[in-house]
Amino acid sequence: MFSFFKQISKQIDIPNVHLAGSNAGAVMEMVLAEHTLPEDKQIKLFTHLRLAYAFPSFDQRLLCIQARLQALSILGNQRKKLYLLKKFFF
Repeated sequence: MFSFFKQISKQIDIPNVHLAGSNAGAVMEMVLAEHTLPEDKQIKLFTHLRLAYAFPSFDQRLLCIQARLQALSILGNQRKKLYLLKKFFF
């Protein structure tokens, strides 16, 4: 027996998102008051919402880019350390 799950996608349009609330968290609360979303979708939406909220400000956009580059750098360093540990112990 096969079961198919219908995946429903929803587009939420917020014009001038950076003016919609005092911060990205406030905008997220407004969205969740109007729409019901599963928790995993809420996390993805909040990630996109933070970026969209910061995008109009060059300084905020620069901070987002810096945070992303630092996260990638940490992941790269951790991966290299794990590789060296595996090579040493195995």
